[in-house]
Amino acid sequence: PAALAVIEGEQRYSYDALNRRANQLAHLLRARGVRDGDSVAIALPRSIDLIVAELAVVKAGSTYVPLDAVLPLDRQAHMLKDCAARCIITRSGLAAPEIGGRVELDRADTRAELARQSEHNLATAIDGSACAYIMYTSGSTGQSKGVQIPHRAIERLAINNGYLDLQAGDRFACAANPAFDASTLEIWVPLQTGAAIVIVAQDDVMVPARLAELIGEQQITGMWMTVGLFNQYAPALGGALSQLRALIVGGDVLDPHIIGEVLRNHPPKRLINGYGPTETTTFAATYDISQVVPGRSIPIGRPIGNTRIYLLDGKRQPVPIGVAGELYIGGAGVALGYLNLPELTQERFIADPFAPAGQSDARLYKTGDLGRYRADGNIEFLGRNDFQVKIRGFRIELGEIEAKLQALPHLRETLVLVREDHPGDKCLVAYLVPQEGQAVPDAAQLRTLLLQNLPEYM
Repeated sequence: PAALAVIEGEQRYSYDALNRRANQLAHLLRARGVRDGDSVAIALPRSIDLIVAELAVVKAGSTYVPLDAVLPLDRQAHMLKDCAARCIITRSGLAAPEIGGRVELDRADTRAELARQSEHNLATAIDGSACAYIMYTSGSTGQSKGVQIPHRAIERLAINNGYLDLQAGDRFACAANPAFDASTLEIWVPLQTGAAIVIVAQDDVMVPARLAELIGEQQITGMWMTVGLFNQYAPALGGALSQLRALIVGGDVLDPHIIGEVLRNHPPKRLINGYGPTETTTFAATYDISQVVPGRSIPIGRPIGNTRIYLLDGKRQPVPIGVAGELYIGGAGVALGYLNLPELTQERFIADPFAPAGQSDARLYKTGDLGRYRADGNIEFLGRNDFQVKIRGFRIELGEIEAKLQALPHLRETLVLVREDHPGDKCLVAYLVPQEGQAVPDAAQLRTLLLQNLPEYM
């Protein structure tokens, strides 16, 4: 209980202190009418408050829904309506959608109410199949879709996972957007293994030299980085990378040249390629990178613990080694489905025809990702079979942008593509056909209109 759980600047919380604070907030939520299975939105930046809030919602038997602060408020409001959020946990100075139940942690009356709550654990019974959180991702119809992740999936990511052996004494950086599933790794894996979470402020994330300094000062031993951030920061982080016991990089295809430079100059003890969609809880496969083979891509590796991956053809039959197939992912990490989207859930989450005996209810997630087995058993990623893309670690459905453009006046047809005029420099480009007799709006005007409904990165 006295072990270090969370570090934020000069603040230090032990596991005992963190548990007591989370219990108080959980008791307050129950007192305000939150019940088992309710959704509770969280609009907080990376902070001890965020960790406390996520723990409290789970302790109350509810489902937490992290909101991305950079999203337009209308888009956030849609998410709250879609998940029927009972309340929202936030701070008074933060922009967040209006909702009846509001818990502002920095208000004096809220702090006084929290102080009156019990610090003891709640008697809530939590089933492994119950929904722990809902995370919204880009949707091809123009609306984001909520992915429902069960408790058992988080446990599978953290315990006996086969890819990351965190233990007491380790310190894992928390630098991801709380509304992206990398935060599941950064928060729940340390908490379930006795390691400590180190909150990385946004100002430190934005400046490579400050991030390198923080890694040294806080003795960080583990970290996740998107491919885009890694490619930009690797030269500047330099020797700080060598301090890490494990550096996981993913979210897009790795650049063998940059990986090779890091391995030669400042290798962490383990450099890991992490692959997995939100629908399978952060990671489905990983690969320990020890060398770069000229002319070959870096594989995504093999399934992590309690995970199955099949490469299937168009008839959902296994493909031979070396032949391209679509990745279907099974095991404990598979999501419950998409909230309020039964048809899409049925399309993408299918019965597992290869399930072990006694697991007749097992399902596979149809990823849309293409890959092939190498002779050594590792999987090589080959791309997508649809119009979903990854840019700077952000998962984007091109159809969502097209739908928003199509809804604007004076436009008859729209097409959005990814261009990569220079290697590694991807950008979104929209092609527009105006209505007869109408002029195409200028780019600045279009961006302003789209920002009312889409995040800045789209």
